[in-house]
Amino acid sequence: MLYRFILHVFTLLFFFAYFNSYAENNLYLRNDITFSPNGKFIAFVDNNGNVKIWNIKSGKLIRILANSMTETYYIDFSPNGKYLATLDNENRITVWRFGRFKPIKIFKDSGKSIILLKFLNNNKYILTANLDGTIRLWDVIKGRLKKVVKVKFPNILTIIPNKKRYFQVAILDRNGTVRVWDIKHNRLIRAIEIKSGKITAIDFHPKGKVLATAVSDGSIILWQIYTGVLIKTIKTGNTRGKEILNIKYSPSGKYMAVINKAGKVQIWRIHTKKLVKNISEKNSKIYSVNYSSDGKKLAVRSSNGKVKIWLLKSNKIIRILK
Repeated sequence: MLYRFILHVFTLLFFFAYFNSYAENNLYLRNDITFSPNGKFIAFVDNNGNVKIWNIKSGKLIRILANSMTETYYIDFSPNGKYLATLDNENRITVWRFGRFKPIKIFKDSGKSIILLKFLNNNKYILTANLDGTIRLWDVIKGRLKKVVKVKFPNILTIIPNKKRYFQVAILDRNGTVRVWDIKHNRLIRAIEIKSGKITAIDFHPKGKVLATAVSDGSIILWQIYTGVLIKTIKTGNTRGKEILNIKYSPSGKYMAVINKAGKVQIWRIHTKKLVKNISEKNSKIYSVNYSSDGKKLAVRSSNGKVKIWLLKSNKIIRILK
């Protein structure tokens, strides 16, 4: 009886640690802050799950998209800036006409645990993905589901789209293996696994030919997708409790923002492998970052609910929003 009791306790502790780790990682991987394509507005999800939209120049809050029954997890602007898509905890995707803020389309994803919401470059489609590997392409104009692809890999952590080639996604599992997948033809393009450590975060280069992988030993490795050639390794020193949890290319592809487990941000110049900036918050962790489309501004969201907008060239904070 005692043995069974001890085994039961250890099982509960294991699952608690697993789900607590997943919940924390999920916060870092959410897309909950985004600039409008023209850089004049910023939308983010506050700590209550409401979407707030601000005019950056005036510092005025222009709209709150709220629902007392649901929380928003992911948001994304269409490339032309006409629409804003939101995803709530009931797997409901709402497409809002920006400015009027009226829903023009509402989709209901029948899957569980959506981990991706992204407009494609043609402004007509939205890509979503679930933890079980189901990828859906939604037709915003016609208001219907266009395509479903099922990629059956165990223990998926995150799925990200290729910004330049919308038919490609990168799938990272909890064992640290990355697979670049062609969703148009439902086939594997490239699998990447690191022997020296586990891959913890990924991002596509803006031009779509290179994949960046963050590794548990603190390095960032850049790979040529089609040949599998290792292009560059950057040693960031993020080890021993500071493992990298998310990475984000700048729109030019020249810089990379890195968020570590300590909740701090580093910005690296990729060509020279030099650290150019550190960003941290007192008594708070940074969970999300995003660049403006021109790469001049960086938005940083912290666990205290504040969003700070940095003007990178002058190294100044131009707005603090909440």
